[in-house]
Amino acid sequence: YGVKFSIIVLFCSVINSHFVFADHHSVFHSTALIDVRVAHTDEQKSWLKGGFGKTRFGNGEPQTIGRLAEVALLSSYAFDAGFKGDLYLKHDSEQKNEVDVVEGFISFRSNLNENIRYKIRAGIFFPPFSLENRSQGWLPTASITPSAINGWIGDELKTMGGEMSLSYEAENSRLGIIGALFAHNDPVGSLLVWRGWTFGDRKTGR
Repeated sequence: YGVKFSIIVLFCSVINSHFVFADHHSVFHSTALIDVRVAHTDEQKSWLKGGFGKTRFGNGEPQTIGRLAEVALLSSYAFDAGFKGDLYLKHDSEQKNEVDVVEGFISFRSNLNENIRYKIRAGIFFPPFSLENRSQGWLPTASITPSAINGWIGDELKTMGGEMSLSYEAENSRLGIIGALFAHNDPVGSLLVWRGWTFGDRKTGR
């Protein structure tokens, strides 16, 4: 279809710094993330800069560039039996605000019996659709750039509302169901109409 890929990732440096605090009733965990990229681009300008390029980087001319892809703080606080709060703050070079909230929610997890458990959460969060982006804050676990559909979810498909999941676990099987009520997501799908599928790892904040 004449699509030209405008980025080759040559180097990725990720620095993680963990901080954990625990007492008899609560556990606080925080991770600082610094992600630096070096990429070689062709003449395609990235869609993030108003061009037709399908990748994150590209200024309209062949060049090798270095970019701060993301600086983030991911924190979680388990403060009572079953209750937990999660917060993901991010800064990158393409976002409008200096600091964006990517995720922020409170959850409660409990067991009905030894086989059935449920979880409730409310706030701003990504839907649990992916086998690829399994880490906190919709981060991919085995690659730098996720698939096109997971990249689109990170760009546009975010829940602001409440969600409940119910799961049954036996010795060698697991069955689950998830339902959610959400708001402020009417324009979902607009990016696909406007720019089509792309490949990128940015998560849109609020």
